[in-house]
Amino acid sequence: IRHGAILAREDTRTTAKAWLEANIPENAKIAVDWPVYGPPLSTLERPVPNSRRTYEVTEVGGEGLSAHGVDYYRAQGYDYVIVSSYIANLHLVDPARDAVRQAFYRDLPRHFTLIQEFSPARQGRDLPFAWDEIYGPFVSIWAREQPGPVLQIYQVR
Repeated sequence: IRHGAILAREDTRTTAKAWLEANIPENAKIAVDWPVYGPPLSTLERPVPNSRRTYEVTEVGGEGLSAHGVDYYRAQGYDYVIVSSYIANLHLVDPARDAVRQAFYRDLPRHFTLIQEFSPARQGRDLPFAWDEIYGPFVSIWAREQPGPVLQIYQVR
């Protein structure tokens, strides 16, 4: 029953999309971790139903946003980056590459300004990462209020 109740609630990606459309200007340049793991933002090339704004969105695959350093996002003129816990919390098999990747995500607040965060957790709770929960919450079912990843929206300074 709890699983069904959580899945019936709005996903954090949908909540983040609504917030972005209310607070981020049209045509802003945004980089996100992989397709589908961030908010479903409308672009000129890929309109999303029921969207009020369109953006210039780059979905960074592979290792996610950490595939590029913070200077890359500044140099390429990005206005925002959106981090998904479903990607940021993954670990690579190669320890050296994983250390660089984890450092990128850990250090983002030193380089960019966190302007909003959407968490599916009950207030005051941290959710441990479990790969299987990208398909639906069941490991942390009692710690959740809604489905979806933790999403962090950073403004590139």
